[in-house]
Amino acid sequence: MPLQKRQTCDFSYAGLKTAVRQTIEQQLQGPEAAGLSAAQRAQRRADLAASFQRVAVQHLEQRCTRAIQWARESHPDIQDLVVAGGVASNAYLRSRLQSVTSAAGLGLVCPPPKLCTDNGVMVAWAGQERLTLGLGIEPPPSSPTLGEDEWLDLRPRWPLTDRKDERSFTAERSAKKKNVFASLEALTAGSIAASCL
Repeated sequence: MPLQKRQTCDFSYAGLKTAVRQTIEQQLQGPEAAGLSAAQRAQRRADLAASFQRVAVQHLEQRCTRAIQWARESHPDIQDLVVAGGVASNAYLRSRLQSVTSAAGLGLVCPPPKLCTDNGVMVAWAGQERLTLGLGIEPPPSSPTLGEDEWLDLRPRWPLTDRKDERSFTAERSAKKKNVFASLEALTAGSIAASCL
């Protein structure tokens, strides 16, 4: 189970993905797998996929349970947990989060599965539609114009906000600070204030 020593609402699947990769290498590609029949290989793959899903969902259950408790401290009137995006189409995840929200006296709100698409795809599609309509967005004046052979930093470690519950900062050892950019909220604070004037 990921992040068991960090009693926060953060979640990560990096360690779990590594464990799955190592298990695949050992049980499906290593010497141990040489004598397996096709049916045995298929069963191992199915067992591994089911185990991954169970642990990944348990991780989300733990983190959502804690997040609900923390959110209720500052917003006791919350009524629902909203789950959207590609992950919300998973029936097992929905059923487990339904148990979490029921135990907390909350509702679970999810779009119909056919509308639960990957967020990256939704953003790309919205961009395509805007481009088709001629609604391209000019880069801000302070942004450099990039040539074809130039690169733009995509900022994989880019927090949305600097506002976090104090309890989120309990694990200094594993809290990575290197290559973490200023939050989106901090970067846009000036432009949002200017647009409101």
